[in-house]
Amino acid sequence: MGRLGSRARSKWRGRARALWNRPGVVLGGGLLLLAVLVVLVRARGRGSGPGPEAAPEVGEAVPIEPGKHIPEGVPPTYASEPPSSGEHYPSSLQPGFYDEDARQQMLFPEGYLTHNLEHGYILFWYDCSQLEAAACERLKADLRDFLQARPERKLIAFPAAGLEAPLVLTSWGRRLTLTEADPAMLEAFVVANYNRAPEPNAP
Repeated sequence: MGRLGSRARSKWRGRARALWNRPGVVLGGGLLLLAVLVVLVRARGRGSGPGPEAAPEVGEAVPIEPGKHIPEGVPPTYASEPPSSGEHYPSSLQPGFYDEDARQQMLFPEGYLTHNLEHGYILFWYDCSQLEAAACERLKADLRDFLQARPERKLIAFPAAGLEAPLVLTSWGRRLTLTEADPAMLEAFVVANYNRAPEPNAP
């Protein structure tokens, strides 16, 4: 029994080897292997969850400008206003809300704030020149409340002039124009664009 079983197995292996050596079988086996690999890669991608690249885009994409350092006091130039990337000073500003008095104390605040953008900050540029006094105070109060309620640290609200709307949000390479501080829109922009910048690990 053992000898017959051994002969049968040897005979079967010989036939299987001859069958596998046929060109059609080799091609079919290769295609089958390729199909299995494709399925595994797709399944792995679905199981790993959405990465940063898969996050929904919020805001308008703005062409990235070179983020080189320039000496403090030199006026920076940008292709878009307010800036969402580009040249900047070596220093940056602390997070939080800034009023009009703070802007008047800086010669070119955009040079500091663009450095913040490079670190992954979200900037809330507000232009009260387009609003009545009461509406301006309401906008500033809404921005203060939003910044205080958010868990993210890298948020700055800063006054600006000559904007196309009372409120413009910018991150590195993106912007969102608003007529009011809609909490849902503010949150969507922050969640989608926070820390998406060349130096996200910088403070």
